[in-house]
Amino acid sequence: MSIVSWLKRNSSAVLTVLSSIGVVGTAVLSGRATYNAFDCLKKEERQDELKSKKIRRIIPYYIPTILTGSVTIACIVSTYILDKRQQKCLTAAYALVSESYRDYRDKAKELYSDDADDEIFKSIASENFPDWKIPEGKDIFYDTYSKRYFVSKMEDVLYAIYHFNRNFQLRGIASINEFYDFLCIEKIKSGNLVGYNWHELAEEGIIPWIDIYTEKAVNCDGTKFYVLSYMFDPIADYEDWEPDF
Repeated sequence: MSIVSWLKRNSSAVLTVLSSIGVVGTAVLSGRATYNAFDCLKKEERQDELKSKKIRRIIPYYIPTILTGSVTIACIVSTYILDKRQQKCLTAAYALVSESYRDYRDKAKELYSDDADDEIFKSIASENFPDWKIPEGKDIFYDTYSKRYFVSKMEDVLYAIYHFNRNFQLRGIASINEFYDFLCIEKIKSGNLVGYNWHELAEEGIIPWIDIYTEKAVNCDGTKFYVLSYMFDPIADYEDWEPDF
């Protein structure tokens, strides 16, 4: 791998390191420049000297600080722009995959009915079932979107669904990570990039309410658990989604 290729792939990390070095360097150079400028004014102290002339005398000491500070600011701004571009590329790629997946599920429901779709998810959920000791009063849940298990009380899950929808109604948008936050489980990496938009659901002719179902399922060894499924999966770029008029 060439140096140019390596820099392109790790440009964000390189700029972050340079920004950190620049911040420290600016602070050190600023302190040194202040000491030298003060020493210069003290050695050549002139009572009748104008402030403008004093400034012109000490400016050269601050030139390295100004240059280092400018480069640091440029690195910070470049990191922000690069992260924005990478985020847009990631969102675009996710949107393409999400749309293909939604089309696939819609066609499967059309050909084999909603019940078949539910059975598929239950079958997937029963695979790699965790060997957990469940605390009394709690159950195992399988989240079909993030494809993971978690332990909670049914009332807490219903509480999370309600408050997630309440925020959705108040703001008109909600990310999937916000739901996971209410469930008190770890957020997913791309969870802030995908979510729901009130107008998108309304345009589809659906009441803007995020239907999340908790369906009982049984593992092959007879262990009861619940499958958490979504009537509609979250979409990418949900914050910027605009209706077509």
